[in-house]
Amino acid sequence: MKGNEVENLLRDMQEYRELTDRVKAIYGDQMTLKDMVDVMERIIREPGRKDPVNARILTYDEAAMWDEYRKSGTPEELKAASKYLQLVKKHGTVGKTIEECAEYEAIGTVEECRAAMEKQRKKLVKNQYGTSYIWKAGYCPVCGCGVTARWDYCQCCGQKLNWQV
Repeated sequence: MKGNEVENLLRDMQEYRELTDRVKAIYGDQMTLKDMVDVMERIIREPGRKDPVNARILTYDEAAMWDEYRKSGTPEELKAASKYLQLVKKHGTVGKTIEECAEYEAIGTVEECRAAMEKQRKKLVKNQYGTSYIWKAGYCPVCGCGVTARWDYCQCCGQKLNWQV
């Protein structure tokens, strides 16, 4: 063996010993370096796994920092919060922004607004018939309540009615 090969072999052996000592410090006699490599190899070669495992062992300080970070909320929650921050930037004060948000929410949700707009579109009355009274009668196309032409909207659900045949 040449001197260079001996030096490389000694360096590799020293690195192996250091890794073995680190595994022993973490797991005691319950796991060897070979066991750890076998476990990682089995995970990486799992059927259906497309990418190799990217893993990192965190120190206690890093784990504590990660836990603090996760307490700030999920990405979805943070996106929702950023909308409020944009309103604050746009309008200046937090108090004014909160008041405007409360006014906006008092109007109702987008779905409620759409439902209200839909009720304003006239819908043809079902099963219209004449009566002995002055007004026509029929049934609401939305809720099925009995209605008369005296009103241009359903007394039960508020749907605007169309009495044209």
